[in-house]
Amino acid sequence: FLEGQQFFGGDGLSCVLQSNIEKLYWVAGNCDGYGDKELIAEIDGVKILLTHGHLYGVKSGLQRLFYRAKELDVNAVIFGHTHAPLIALEDGVLFLNPGTCSSNALKPTFIYMCINDGKITPFLNDSTLSNNY
Repeated sequence: FLEGQQFFGGDGLSCVLQSNIEKLYWVAGNCDGYGDKELIAEIDGVKILLTHGHLYGVKSGLQRLFYRAKELDVNAVIFGHTHAPLIALEDGVLFLNPGTCSSNALKPTFIYMCINDGKITPFLNDSTLSNNY
């Protein structure tokens, strides 16, 4: 059950860590000076890799991140760095990029998701995109 749990994929870490979020999974981004670069969380039978994405060259594609996901045998990857929202399923791995909710963004975006019975249903805040993965 994800209520009250949040994932943060880096850049702006100092602001997030000052918040009162009860259950926060976080990693450092390329603009953060400290912190782990990867984290694996398992929730209701779903194994999730959280990473900022810069170490995997996500601005050039998801291939390296896909191979890392397969190596770690995860069901989903939450990443950032590109600031472009994405929900994509590739060969059994669900890729989630919330985009950015920065005050500088032309259209701030985020993803919320439900995990139930080992299935993830992600929703992008500015879209009707959803499906069970």
